[in-house]
Amino acid sequence: VDEAMKVLDEMERKGIAGNVVTYNTAMNACARAGKVNEVMKVLGEMERKGIEGDAVTYTIAMNACARAGKVYEAMMVLEEMDMRGIAGDGVTYTTAMEACARAGKVDEAMKVLDEMERKGIAGNVVTYNTAMNACARAGKVDEAMKVLEEMGRKGIAGDVVTYNTA
Repeated sequence: VDEAMKVLDEMERKGIAGNVVTYNTAMNACARAGKVNEVMKVLGEMERKGIEGDAVTYTIAMNACARAGKVYEAMMVLEEMDMRGIAGDGVTYTTAMEACARAGKVDEAMKVLDEMERKGIAGNVVTYNTAMNACARAGKVDEAMKVLEEMGRKGIAGDVVTYNTA
């Protein structure tokens, strides 16, 4: 993490402009180290420098927030991304659902799934396993079974995680 931040600082001192990939790499290093505040600092620095983030940028930030138990912040990142007109993908929305699930916010997790589907973004087995897990953690077995049925209707094959959760 320190090395990633040093590289960004050194680039700036030398007048070398970073791009979205440069900043995503630094954010990812911070996220992997559990440094959510550093992740958000790098995201803020990008915005101040006029470097437009992409779906990867915001997904990294959401994942860092989720791992730190900061569900509100993760959802704010998703909202910011949407306000900026940056289209998320299945990984983005699954990450937001995971943040909700970790915090025991099953209703919010299901709202994220609904939003994803309304936007025409296809989920995969991980997406639906995350939704089922959120339901199961909250003791909503019937809801988890509905998610499993939805998977079947959409032709998404379950895996070992699916059937261990259901």
